[in-house]
Amino acid sequence: MKIFFIGSAIWLLIVFSDFLLPSILPGFQNNLFRFTAKSVCHASPGKLISDGSGSTLVCARCTGIYTGVFAAALTALILSSAIKIKSKYFRNAFWIVTSVMIFDVFADDFGLYGYSHFFSFIIGLIWGLIVQFIIFEKT
Repeated sequence: MKIFFIGSAIWLLIVFSDFLLPSILPGFQNNLFRFTAKSVCHASPGKLISDGSGSTLVCARCTGIYTGVFAAALTALILSSAIKIKSKYFRNAFWIVTSVMIFDVFADDFGLYGYSHFFSFIIGLIWGLIVQFIIFEKT
């Protein structure tokens, strides 16, 4: 579980590097990080989480997924001896959240409603948590 935690922490730092690195290393160009992030996400500019000073390197949904994976890894690391996670409780939730996510993608693509950074992030977060807990049950 430590490897999941370390890996997800490093990846989350990369995702948020546009926010973090300029204050630490002024003038830093994170082109390698951008290239790496684009290999796992479309990273459409309108779907990135941005505050004017920087933006995430992946879309809001992917940012939620990676944040959920990190949160699950941290939770499992802290509570690993206190709880035993049973994936059967997460399987139904996985299919429900996956269905909502697929509907959201198609609804946005077909213009049924506008893209919601918040909704995409939350659905991604829940999906990332669920998937990671299912994986932990297998390890």
